[in-house]
Amino acid sequence: TSVIQYMKAERIRVQAPIEALDFGPIQAPAGAVSQMITAVGGVYSVVNTRPLGVGRFRETDAEFRQRASSTLALGGSATYNAMFTALTNISGGSEVLLLQNTTNSVDINGLPPKSFEAIINIPDTVENNILVGTTILGEKPLGIEAHGDVSVTVKDISGKDQIIKFSRPVDVYIAVRVKYELYDEETPPDHFSDLIKEAVIEYGGTLTSGRDVIPTRFNGNIYRKVPTGLGTVIVECQVLDQPDDAPVVGDWSTDPISIAAKETSAFLLQNVYVEEM
Repeated sequence: TSVIQYMKAERIRVQAPIEALDFGPIQAPAGAVSQMITAVGGVYSVVNTRPLGVGRFRETDAEFRQRASSTLALGGSATYNAMFTALTNISGGSEVLLLQNTTNSVDINGLPPKSFEAIINIPDTVENNILVGTTILGEKPLGIEAHGDVSVTVKDISGKDQIIKFSRPVDVYIAVRVKYELYDEETPPDHFSDLIKEAVIEYGGTLTSGRDVIPTRFNGNIYRKVPTGLGTVIVECQVLDQPDDAPVVGDWSTDPISIAAKETSAFLLQNVYVEEM
Protein backbone atom coordinates (compact mmCIF):
# COMPACT_ATOMS: atom_id res chain seq x y z
CA THR A 1 0.00 0.00 0.00
CA SER A 2 1.39 3.38 -1.01
CA VAL A 3 1.21 6.13 1.60
CA ILE A 4 1.03 8.71 -1.19
CA GLN A 5 -2.45 7.63 -2.23
CA TYR A 6 -3.78 8.69 1.20
CA MET A 7 -1.97 12.07 1.28
CA LYS A 8 -3.66 15.32 0.39
CA ALA A 9 -1.82 18.53 -0.50
CA GLU A 10 -3.04 21.49 1.56
CA ARG A 11 -0.81 24.02 -0.18
CA ILE A 12 1.24 23.90 -3.35
CA ARG A 13 3.86 26.22 -4.78
CA VAL A 14 3.63 27.37 -8.39
CA GLN A 15 5.50 29.81 -10.59
CA ALA A 16 3.51 32.65 -12.11
CA PRO A 17 4.40 35.64 -14.31
CA ILE A 18 4.69 39.10 -12.78
CA GLU A 19 4.03 42.35 -14.61
CA ALA A 20 4.59 45.96 -13.52
CA LEU A 21 1.62 48.32 -13.77
CA ASP A 22 3.71 51.49 -13.59
CA PHE A 23 6.04 52.59 -16.39
CA GLY A 24 9.71 53.13 -15.52
CA PRO A 25 12.90 51.44 -14.31
CA ILE A 26 11.51 49.56 -11.30
CA GLN A 27 13.92 47.07 -9.71
CA ALA A 28 13.53 44.71 -6.78
CA PRO A 29 15.99 42.17 -5.34
CA ALA A 30 14.93 38.59 -4.73
CA GLY A 31 12.41 38.36 -1.88
CA ALA A 32 11.42 42.03 -2.00
CA VAL A 33 7.94 41.43 -3.44
CA SER A 34 6.15 39.66 -0.62
CA GLN A 35 2.78 41.37 -0.21
CA MET A 36 -0.43 41.04 -2.22
CA ILE A 37 -2.12 44.38 -2.84
CA THR A 38 -5.26 42.62 -4.06
CA ALA A 39 -6.24 39.40 -2.31
CA VAL A 40 -6.68 36.38 -4.55
CA GLY A 41 -8.78 33.46 -3.37
CA GLY A 42 -6.74 30.41 -2.45
CA VAL A 43 -3.37 32.25 -2.58
CA TYR A 44 -1.64 32.39 0.83
CA SER A 45 1.59 34.21 -0.01
CA VAL A 46 3.75 35.51 -2.85
CA VAL A 47 7.48 36.13 -3.25
CA ASN A 48 9.81 36.88 -6.14
CA THR A 49 12.49 34.18 -6.13
CA ARG A 50 14.67 36.09 -8.57
CA PRO A 51 15.62 39.79 -8.86
CA LEU A 52 13.30 41.90 -10.98
CA GLY A 53 15.06 43.91 -13.68
CA VAL A 54 14.15 47.13 -15.43
CA GLY A 55 11.93 45.30 -17.89
CA ARG A 56 11.01 46.27 -21.45
CA PHE A 57 7.98 46.74 -23.65
CA ARG A 58 6.10 43.64 -24.76
CA GLU A 59 8.02 42.20 -27.69
CA THR A 60 6.54 42.06 -31.16
CA ASP A 61 6.07 38.83 -33.11
CA ALA A 62 9.20 39.61 -35.14
CA GLU A 63 11.24 40.21 -31.98
CA PHE A 64 9.95 36.98 -30.46
CA ARG A 65 10.95 34.97 -33.52
CA GLN A 66 14.41 36.57 -33.43
CA ARG A 67 14.85 35.73 -29.73
CA ALA A 68 13.54 32.19 -30.20
CA SER A 69 15.99 31.64 -33.05
CA SER A 70 18.95 33.02 -31.11
CA THR A 71 18.09 30.95 -28.03
CA LEU A 72 18.93 27.81 -30.01
CA ALA A 73 22.59 28.84 -29.67
CA LEU A 74 22.61 28.24 -25.92
CA GLY A 75 24.05 24.77 -26.36
CA GLY A 76 27.27 26.10 -27.91
CA SER A 77 29.69 28.90 -27.16
CA ALA A 78 32.31 31.12 -28.82
CA THR A 79 29.71 32.18 -31.40
CA TYR A 80 27.86 35.43 -32.03
CA ASN A 81 24.47 33.87 -31.25
CA ALA A 82 25.70 32.16 -28.07
CA MET A 83 27.16 35.37 -26.64
CA PHE A 84 24.14 37.44 -27.66
CA THR A 85 21.79 34.96 -25.99
CA ALA A 86 23.91 34.72 -22.82
CA LEU A 87 24.02 38.51 -22.45
CA THR A 88 20.32 38.87 -23.22
CA ASN A 89 19.49 36.42 -20.43
CA ILE A 90 21.29 38.49 -17.77
CA SER A 91 18.76 39.70 -15.20
CA GLY A 92 18.41 43.48 -15.25
CA GLY A 93 19.70 43.93 -18.78
CA SER A 94 17.20 45.43 -21.18
CA GLU A 95 19.09 45.68 -24.48
CA VAL A 96 22.12 44.02 -26.07
CA LEU A 97 24.12 44.96 -29.16
CA LEU A 98 27.18 43.09 -30.46
CA LEU A 99 29.71 44.67 -32.82
CA GLN A 100 32.55 42.69 -34.35
CA ASN A 101 35.54 43.55 -36.54
CA THR A 102 36.85 40.61 -38.55
CA THR A 103 39.27 42.71 -40.61
CA ASN A 104 42.96 43.48 -40.04
CA SER A 105 42.41 47.22 -39.52
CA VAL A 106 40.36 49.52 -37.28
CA ASP A 107 36.78 49.60 -38.52
CA ILE A 108 34.18 52.36 -38.79
CA ASN A 109 33.06 51.80 -35.18
CA GLY A 110 36.60 52.23 -33.83
CA LEU A 111 37.04 48.54 -33.07
CA PRO A 112 40.64 47.22 -33.23
CA PRO A 113 41.41 44.41 -35.69
CA LYS A 114 40.00 40.98 -34.80
CA SER A 115 37.93 42.21 -31.87
CA PHE A 116 34.33 42.53 -30.75
CA GLU A 117 32.39 44.86 -28.48
CA ALA A 118 29.41 43.91 -26.34
CA ILE A 119 27.10 46.85 -25.65
CA ILE A 120 24.56 46.12 -22.94
CA ASN A 121 22.08 48.44 -21.28
CA ILE A 122 22.27 47.43 -17.61
CA PRO A 123 22.52 49.43 -14.35
CA ASP A 124 26.09 50.46 -13.50
CA THR A 125 26.94 48.46 -10.38
CA VAL A 126 29.97 46.39 -9.39
CA GLU A 127 27.86 43.24 -9.30
CA ASN A 128 26.46 43.83 -12.78
CA ASN A 129 29.90 44.62 -14.21
CA ILE A 130 31.32 41.37 -12.85
CA LEU A 131 28.31 39.42 -14.10
CA VAL A 132 28.65 40.84 -17.61
CA GLY A 133 32.42 40.29 -17.61
CA THR A 134 32.07 36.69 -16.46
CA THR A 135 29.43 36.02 -19.11
CA ILE A 136 31.62 37.45 -21.88
CA LEU A 137 34.64 35.49 -20.67
CA GLY A 138 32.65 32.26 -20.75
CA GLU A 139 31.46 32.82 -24.32
CA LYS A 140 34.23 34.68 -26.16
CA PRO A 141 36.56 32.84 -28.56
CA LEU A 142 40.21 32.32 -27.64
CA GLY A 143 42.56 34.99 -28.92
CA ILE A 144 39.81 37.48 -29.75
CA GLU A 145 39.92 40.77 -27.86
CA ALA A 146 36.89 42.10 -26.00
CA HIS A 147 36.78 45.86 -26.59
CA GLY A 148 34.79 48.53 -24.72
CA ASP A 149 34.66 51.51 -22.38
CA VAL A 150 34.19 49.48 -19.17
CA SER A 151 36.97 47.24 -17.84
CA VAL A 152 36.30 44.57 -15.23
CA THR A 153 38.60 41.95 -13.74
CA VAL A 154 37.11 38.45 -13.48
CA LYS A 155 38.64 35.06 -12.77
CA ASP A 156 38.83 32.35 -15.38
CA ILE A 157 38.31 28.63 -14.75
CA SER A 158 41.90 28.27 -13.53
CA GLY A 159 41.56 31.11 -11.01
CA LYS A 160 43.64 33.63 -12.96
CA ASP A 161 42.52 37.23 -13.34
CA GLN A 162 41.30 38.25 -16.78
CA ILE A 163 40.48 41.81 -17.84
CA ILE A 164 37.26 41.91 -19.85
CA LYS A 165 35.90 45.01 -21.57
CA PHE A 166 32.39 45.93 -22.64
CA SER A 167 30.33 49.09 -23.10
CA ARG A 168 27.06 50.66 -22.12
CA PRO A 169 25.13 52.69 -24.70
CA VAL A 170 25.63 56.45 -24.39
CA ASP A 171 22.38 58.30 -23.76
CA VAL A 172 21.45 60.98 -26.30
CA TYR A 173 18.81 63.13 -24.62
CA ILE A 174 16.01 64.13 -26.96
CA ALA A 175 13.53 66.96 -26.44
CA VAL A 176 10.20 66.58 -28.23
CA ARG A 177 7.65 69.26 -29.09
CA VAL A 178 4.18 68.20 -30.24
CA LYS A 179 2.11 70.90 -31.92
CA TYR A 180 -1.53 70.13 -32.58
CA GLU A 181 -4.81 71.45 -33.93
CA LEU A 182 -8.11 70.25 -32.52
CA TYR A 183 -10.74 68.71 -34.78
CA ASP A 184 -13.96 70.71 -34.35
CA GLU A 185 -16.36 67.80 -34.83
CA GLU A 186 -14.90 65.70 -32.01
CA THR A 187 -14.20 66.17 -28.32
CA PRO A 188 -10.74 65.17 -27.09
CA PRO A 189 -10.47 63.12 -23.88
CA ASP A 190 -9.72 64.80 -20.58
CA HIS A 191 -6.06 65.56 -19.96
CA PHE A 192 -5.24 64.73 -23.57
CA SER A 193 -1.99 66.71 -23.29
CA ASP A 194 -0.78 64.22 -20.68
CA LEU A 195 -1.82 61.37 -22.96
CA ILE A 196 0.23 62.88 -25.78
CA LYS A 197 3.27 63.04 -23.51
CA GLU A 198 2.76 59.41 -22.46
CA ALA A 199 2.54 58.41 -26.13
CA VAL A 200 5.86 60.14 -26.87
CA ILE A 201 7.61 58.44 -23.95
CA GLU A 202 6.18 55.03 -24.87
CA TYR A 203 7.31 55.20 -28.47
CA GLY A 204 10.69 56.62 -27.48
CA GLY A 205 11.18 53.63 -25.18
CA THR A 206 10.98 51.28 -28.16
CA LEU A 207 13.99 52.87 -29.89
CA THR A 208 17.00 50.66 -29.24
CA SER A 209 20.70 51.41 -29.68
CA GLY A 210 21.60 52.73 -33.09
CA ARG A 211 18.02 53.51 -34.17
CA ASP A 212 17.56 57.02 -35.51
CA VAL A 213 14.87 59.28 -34.09
CA ILE A 214 12.34 60.04 -36.86
CA PRO A 215 9.82 62.61 -35.55
CA THR A 216 6.93 61.62 -37.85
CA ARG A 217 6.93 58.10 -36.40
CA PHE A 218 5.65 59.41 -33.07
CA ASN A 219 2.36 60.34 -34.73
CA GLY A 220 0.91 56.84 -34.84
CA ASN A 221 1.23 56.30 -31.08
CA ILE A 222 -0.12 59.79 -30.38
CA TYR A 223 -3.29 59.13 -32.38
CA ARG A 224 -3.70 55.74 -30.68
CA LYS A 225 -3.48 57.36 -27.24
CA VAL A 226 -5.81 60.21 -28.25
CA PRO A 227 -8.27 58.59 -30.70
CA THR A 228 -10.65 61.57 -30.86
CA GLY A 229 -10.33 65.34 -30.97
CA LEU A 230 -6.96 65.71 -32.68
CA GLY A 231 -6.65 67.12 -36.18
CA THR A 232 -3.19 67.98 -37.44
CA VAL A 233 -0.21 66.88 -35.36
CA ILE A 234 3.39 68.01 -35.98
CA VAL A 235 6.24 66.46 -33.99
CA GLU A 236 9.60 68.23 -33.74
CA CYS A 237 12.76 67.13 -31.93
CA GLN A 238 16.18 68.39 -30.90
CA VAL A 239 19.20 67.02 -29.04
CA LEU A 240 19.98 68.26 -25.51
CA ASP A 241 23.53 68.26 -24.14
CA GLN A 242 22.21 67.46 -20.65
CA PRO A 243 18.80 66.13 -19.54
CA ASP A 244 18.07 69.32 -17.57
CA ASP A 245 18.94 71.71 -20.40
CA ALA A 246 16.22 73.93 -21.82
CA PRO A 247 15.51 73.42 -25.54
CA VAL A 248 16.72 76.08 -27.96
CA VAL A 249 13.81 77.79 -29.72
CA GLY A 250 15.49 77.79 -33.12
CA ASP A 251 16.66 74.17 -32.97
CA TRP A 252 13.29 72.43 -33.29
CA SER A 253 13.16 70.33 -36.44
CA THR A 254 11.15 67.59 -38.12
CA ASP A 255 14.36 66.14 -39.61
CA PRO A 256 15.55 62.72 -38.38
CA ILE A 257 18.21 62.64 -35.66
CA SER A 258 21.05 60.21 -36.34
CA ILE A 259 21.87 57.82 -33.48
CA ALA A 260 25.18 55.93 -33.66
CA ALA A 261 25.49 52.19 -32.98
CA LYS A 262 26.87 52.82 -29.48
CA GLU A 263 24.23 55.43 -28.62
CA THR A 264 20.63 55.20 -27.51
CA SER A 265 18.04 57.96 -27.51
CA ALA A 266 16.70 58.91 -24.08
CA PHE A 267 13.32 60.52 -23.52
CA LEU A 268 12.22 62.12 -20.25
CA LEU A 269 8.73 63.41 -19.47
CA GLN A 270 10.19 66.80 -18.49
CA ASN A 271 11.53 67.21 -22.02
CA VAL A 272 8.22 66.69 -23.83
CA TYR A 273 6.26 69.82 -24.72
CA VAL A 274 2.71 70.00 -26.03
CA GLU A 275 1.49 73.19 -27.72
CA GLU A 276 -1.60 74.17 -29.68
CA MET A 277 -0.90 75.66 -33.10
